[in-house]
Amino acid sequence: MSRLMVLIISVAIVASVIPAYSQEVVPEQAAVNSKTVSGQIASVDLEKSALTLKTMDTATGIEKDESIQVMPETEIVSGNVTIKLSDLKADDKVEVGYTVDQTGILQANTITVK
Repeated sequence: MSRLMVLIISVAIVASVIPAYSQEVVPEQAAVNSKTVSGQIASVDLEKSALTLKTMDTATGIEKDESIQVMPETEIVSGNVTIKLSDLKADDKVEVGYTVDQTGILQANTITVK
């Protein structure tokens, strides 16, 4: 009887520890994969919640356009004020913190107007 009790307690202890090791660490992974890009807004598409940013490729010196998806949770700030996507306009200079999804789309985490 005591062996059975020890076995049951051992299984209960192991079962309570396993979930702690199997939890996902999604926010930390997003922070690790986060990148930034600076440039001037070429256009803002409110229907698609996206913007096109004119950037400079530092390796080649060639200007290129980057399409960036603005997510519902994207934080957009100008100075100390939180603003909306509709407040951004062409020619605004911004810095965008983003991650790249599995399909290669740049998804903005933060947009800061300079």
